[in-house]
Amino acid sequence: MKPIIRHFPVLVLGSGIAGMCAASEASKKIETALVTKQDITGSNTYLAQGGIAAAVTSFDSPSLHQQDTLNASSGLSDIDIVKSITEKAPETITSLQELGVSFDSKNNEYQLGREGAHSKRRILKCGGDRTGKFISKSIQNKINETDNLTTFYSHSLLKLLIKSNICVGALTIDDNGLIHIFFSEVTILATGGYSALFENSSNNEQALGVPIGEAILSGVQVSDLEFIQFHPTAFKSDNKCYLISEAVRGEGGLLKDQYNNRIMEHVHPMKELAPRDIVAATIYKNIKLGRRVYLDASHMSSGFVKDRFPGITEMLEKYNLDLATDKIPITPSAHYSIGGVSINKEGVTNIHGLLAVGEVSASGFHGANRLASNSLLEGACLGLVTGKTAVRINKTNYFKKIKTNVRSYMWDKYSNIYSKVNINELRLDSCNDINEIQKIMWDFVGVIRDEEKLKQGNRAINEIETKLTFQSDYLKELSPLTKIITLAKVITKFSLNRKETRGVHRRKDYPNKRKKYLYRQTYNHKKGWLYHDNDLQRLARSDN
Repeated sequence: MKPIIRHFPVLVLGSGIAGMCAASEASKKIETALVTKQDITGSNTYLAQGGIAAAVTSFDSPSLHQQDTLNASSGLSDIDIVKSITEKAPETITSLQELGVSFDSKNNEYQLGREGAHSKRRILKCGGDRTGKFISKSIQNKINETDNLTTFYSHSLLKLLIKSNICVGALTIDDNGLIHIFFSEVTILATGGYSALFENSSNNEQALGVPIGEAILSGVQVSDLEFIQFHPTAFKSDNKCYLISEAVRGEGGLLKDQYNNRIMEHVHPMKELAPRDIVAATIYKNIKLGRRVYLDASHMSSGFVKDRFPGITEMLEKYNLDLATDKIPITPSAHYSIGGVSINKEGVTNIHGLLAVGEVSASGFHGANRLASNSLLEGACLGLVTGKTAVRINKTNYFKKIKTNVRSYMWDKYSNIYSKVNINELRLDSCNDINEIQKIMWDFVGVIRDEEKLKQGNRAINEIETKLTFQSDYLKELSPLTKIITLAKVITKFSLNRKETRGVHRRKDYPNKRKKYLYRQTYNHKKGWLYHDNDLQRLARSDN
């Protein structure tokens, strides 16, 4: 039995807003495959409650949006990227509308929300707090009508087909245990982030960062992995975290302890609307001191709360809680991965033929702390740009002979895969150590870190790795657990290297920013540690 082999000029892996926008744009010009692990309900886009940020009114401007983004980033945003995306934000909204997205409006004016660290109301929404769900369904309906686009569901990435710094596609396994080889001229990685690598996470449970771990092992450069945004307000029940949108605080929701004291009162001038890292750390500290923390929206009109937050209201009702009348117990949860595969403003990585976009990537847009509702904007804006980049690269037809040789090599290597491994061992659900890794990452690499805890976490991950046994190196190379462990170790090393507190990376032993760390870390598994020098806008060798 042989793997199923397919050829497409453009291969997009992932079906969140970034992947679907890239696929939509590429398929306007060229045949494209969209390959995804689940249907759209499995993406973080689908789960998004807040909205998408864009300066679309006369009382706002892209320059104000740019400044708010830079203010939140703790000095590490790439200014050119921030300027480009915030200036393109209004036209990105228009492009989404052309893809069938209908934003909430009244009397022909957008109903805009305001969220933490935004100076203006600029958050566009769909269906109140169900923005991600509405956007996902709208774009999916549109791209389903596209003749040039073929979608493959229920596929998990096993291997990026990379050799000699050239990517020629991907090896996947579907839910029926069948192996597929997708050969392509251009592969776009849009597989999402790694927040589910932490025990408390608001993400889909499969957002473990397997593709990022695979990218690392394949020599793809990664940046900013120490920066994981912990959302301040999640409701936890049955070992699952349910996000309660920033927008609740944007509309006036308060954070209180069990004595009814507002915990943000003397912490930050913006109080509940302070940047997420500050709010999350404050809640975390209170919980560690044995205090309970609640989100209180009971002073708002009951009708307004239910109309404005129908999804959150529906979720809490399952647990006999009413957002409009009850104080809701909350905890921080891992929510958004700022770090990922290093890209430029066109989605290009250090590997020819491999692009990346969305939460799997690190463009430098968010710096050390993402501004609320900028993630959907980045995904959509750079998704459209990356789709165009894929078409352009496909036309150049560089390295034609080398690509042919690489494809032959990959076929020789994987054509007999069924005889070399037990296919069941390649499934994510066969990995028994994931829960232990998630607990280690939450306890030792979580909201507030220090050197001792980080080193303890690193030792614990190494112990798991040492105990693992694989029937062959071939199986070890393909196993998702190998990628998860690799990613966990590299995240921990990134966090150890940054001996300061900056943005969402908070060190108890280094509580302040340090000017010497005003750079973005980059790691290449084959070349070692590099850094982005923000002053000189260059990559330089690190001493690590």
